[in-house]
Amino acid sequence: MKTFSRWLLAAAMVFAGISHLFWARKEFQAQVPDFAVEKTGLDRDAVVVASGVVEVMFGTALVALPASRRRVGALLAAFFIAIFPGNVEQFTR
Repeated sequence: MKTFSRWLLAAAMVFAGISHLFWARKEFQAQVPDFAVEKTGLDRDAVVVASGVVEVMFGTALVALPASRRRVGALLAAFFIAIFPGNVEQFTR
């Protein structure tokens, strides 16, 4: 069951990442909090592209690096915490 769940999460991450890069790019730009743009010096599109690339990388790492799954999982948890303000921004807009 753990392996299935890891593969399912990996597929979801790759799908989400690819959607950031292609068909849902504008929708994700609307979710980028103002402080993310101000603190990084990147525009909203660059933040969306960067997060999409990172999501694809995490999805790939979940299946390609099974021996490092704990480390990848911890980093993914930190990533989810980091992007949480964007989810709040989406909810409040």
